[in-house]
Amino acid sequence: MGFFSFTTCDTQESIANVYSNHKNAKRTIYLLQYDGSEPIPIDGYEGYGTYGNINAYAWIGKHNIEQAIELLGLPEKVRELDLFEDTKELHGIGLKLFNNHLDQLRYPLKFSYNKDANWHDYEPSRNDPAQGFFLGNSIEL
Repeated sequence: MGFFSFTTCDTQESIANVYSNHKNAKRTIYLLQYDGSEPIPIDGYEGYGTYGNINAYAWIGKHNIEQAIELLGLPEKVRELDLFEDTKELHGIGLKLFNNHLDQLRYPLKFSYNKDANWHDYEPSRNDPAQGFFLGNSIEL
């Protein structure tokens, strides 16, 4: 599997991975929370969609499970899926929601380099065309 990443919701900057040698690779990125709780800080993004111990697509699947049932025609039992124990199944659900229904999601991903950014003030984070790696001053592997 290749690198992939997202852009920040507030400044549309690439979330650089640690292999990119980009200035943002060493910055803390925050997964903003819609419920007013503290944003989740993430250091050292490795480029494969897991921020800290949270799989980004599984997070989308879990937090938008009601919409997944409706939009994807999933059975009611998916409500019982656990973010950490059922990551693989939730990843698949979240990926379908992100790719096909991003602008309809009640709780999309919103990343920021600013820990004080408010989730409610911004549009969703989007796929990063540079994949968090091809950012101009990246090192060659």
